[in-house]
Amino acid sequence: LKRKEVIANSLPDAIDMLQMCVSAGLAFPAALSKVAETQSGPVAEEFSRVTTEVQLGRSRSEALSGMAERTQEKNVQRFVSAMQQVSTFGIPILNVLMEQAQEMRSTRRESARERGQKVPIKILAPIMLCFLPTVIIIVLGPAVITLITGL
Repeated sequence: LKRKEVIANSLPDAIDMLQMCVSAGLAFPAALSKVAETQSGPVAEEFSRVTTEVQLGRSRSEALSGMAERTQEKNVQRFVSAMQQVSTFGIPILNVLMEQAQEMRSTRRESARERGQKVPIKILAPIMLCFLPTVIIIVLGPAVITLITGL
């Protein structure tokens, strides 16, 4: 679960770097290898594994499918699907990478917004537990003192 979150958060950056490498003139396998070298974390490890599998004779499509199966993360599966369409239909890879990076960033932004909207609900109970007794003591304290001294 934690690994999936790390992958989901770091994938947009990896795809951005992949897109920059491809736009600089590197072929896709070389760009994949460059991203795996320069970044760290699960995404870089998966890219490195894909590169190794391709060098060992597995097709790029199979290696990417293996990555999607190992990670079980929906953004990785979308990325792999897009890369398979690139090789199947001959779509320019740079355009697909730009679109994927933009889509992943917006997904990450939306996820952060959702987590931010859940914070007030999660913090409500501790606030009530800490502040409500204090407020009750401040409000009812003088009345209790008056009752005790008046008797």
